[in-house]
Amino acid sequence: MRRNVERWAVGQRVTRLDCLRPTTFRDGSLEAAQRLPGARVEQVLRRGKVMWIEVSRGHGWLVRFGMTGKWLHVAPAHDELPPHVRAVLALEDGTRLVFADCRNLGSIRVYHGVSGEYLLQQVVPGIDPLLDGLSGRNLAACTAGRRSPIKALLLDQAAIAGIGNIYASEVLFAAGIHPRRPGRTLSPTECARLAGQIQRVLTWAIDFFAADDIRLQGEEGVGDPFQVYRRHGLPCRRCRTPIERERIASRSTFYCPRCQPLRAAIDPEDSACQ
Repeated sequence: MRRNVERWAVGQRVTRLDCLRPTTFRDGSLEAAQRLPGARVEQVLRRGKVMWIEVSRGHGWLVRFGMTGKWLHVAPAHDELPPHVRAVLALEDGTRLVFADCRNLGSIRVYHGVSGEYLLQQVVPGIDPLLDGLSGRNLAACTAGRRSPIKALLLDQAAIAGIGNIYASEVLFAAGIHPRRPGRTLSPTECARLAGQIQRVLTWAIDFFAADDIRLQGEEGVGDPFQVYRRHGLPCRRCRTPIERERIASRSTFYCPRCQPLRAAIDPEDSACQ
């Protein structure tokens, strides 16, 4: 999505802003956003699942997508808008940059006079596997001493940025690690394997779903490219054992009980007492 917005909008002036749902703009940002017309889009950055759209006049938009928010490109201007539109930016080439969000969980905040790189680092402090690189040692530091299930730790954006519920299940399957394993029981070898799979799976997903109209899970036309996500009861693509589902950290979690056995891992603290 960052690549799309960069391609569609960078270098163009915004000629008009139409807000169809004012609550999308948080903390009084709508008034600041309405001063946008005439400004030029300068760069688009991303960290984790948060986007920064920087415009001239020292303004920038911090965009959180929630579960269903996304940017679309509508051209020419007389074309019908897609459903669930929350904001529309008319660009000088006659096209429109549209923010759509069917569940209304996304948000836009306008900032002035702040570095986008700095702001993203503050709001998304975790390691971004694709921007920062993620090693087994980095991951081991994030899980050391943590009793929480590894699935919950992967969703913690303050530790590792950019992994959502779908890909937490997918990377754990790829690494052969049960989602309920306490983080502190993972060995250095397992951490290294998991770190590698996180980068591989996220890179695959970005390439696989790249499109002008990115289809989110649950939308029409989205198939079943995943190994375990939403495949409970269906045979594992690797070993044919039925995929199981349970709730971890209040989110549905999918795994193969054979490929991801819940081994009786030795807790380092218990081992030290023996």
